[in-house]
Amino acid sequence: MSNNTYSFLFKRLDAMQPLVKGLDAYAARQKAFASNIANSETPGYRAKRVEFEDELRTVVDRHRRMLSRSSGTHIPVAGGQRRMDKLQPHVVENENRELINGVNNVDIDAEMAGMATNQIQYSTAAKVLSLRYKILRSSILGRSSG
Repeated sequence: MSNNTYSFLFKRLDAMQPLVKGLDAYAARQKAFASNIANSETPGYRAKRVEFEDELRTVVDRHRRMLSRSSGTHIPVAGGQRRMDKLQPHVVENENRELINGVNNVDIDAEMAGMATNQIQYSTAAKVLSLRYKILRSSILGRSSG
């Protein structure tokens, strides 16, 4: 884990909302994978995918540029909240017209691998968010989270 990623996930309070939004995207992506797998033999079905990370990156980068601090000792300001609130994963159809499996454009091997990867990402994000809430709770209650 890079130092920037560690800092973003564990040191900044404003990292919790992107994690929650990420969980929403992973859940939507899991539904898309399940739909694609279930319809892998349906003639004419078009595989679906969920787009989210590029839009999240844009919102976070814009937020970071707007709120740059001249000193690391300054209190970080939580801005860009409205943009983050509106951020949603988008389900789009795969426009590829090639009949990958003979009946539609679903590549079952790619879908199964993507579903497994997505499950790991969801689980990791959920664990990080849980840890963030434990840290926040222990700081409010004034005791160790262990």
